[in-house]
Amino acid sequence: MTQYRSDWLLQVRTDFAWGMLALLAWHRGDAATAGCWMREAGPLRDTPHWTLTDAVAWQILVDRRVQPAPAGAACT
Repeated sequence: MTQYRSDWLLQVRTDFAWGMLALLAWHRGDAATAGCWMREAGPLRDTPHWTLTDAVAWQILVDRRVQPAPAGAACT
C-alpha cells in the first residue's frame, strides 16, 4: 500500500475518496496509510467526492481509533 500511496491520495481530490482502500490498508496492518487517507479525504466529507462507502470506511477507522495523519507526516 505504501508504494502506491502517493498516486492514490492524489486522486482523492479529483475522483472519489476511495475509503475502501484506506480500510484495506488498515486491515493489512498499514494504519499510517489509513491515517493519511483520513487527513487528505476528511475535508471532502459531505461533498460530491464523498460516497456512502467512504462514510462507512471513515466510521470503521474511527471506531478502530485510527487518527488522521498529522500535517507534517509524510503521506506522499
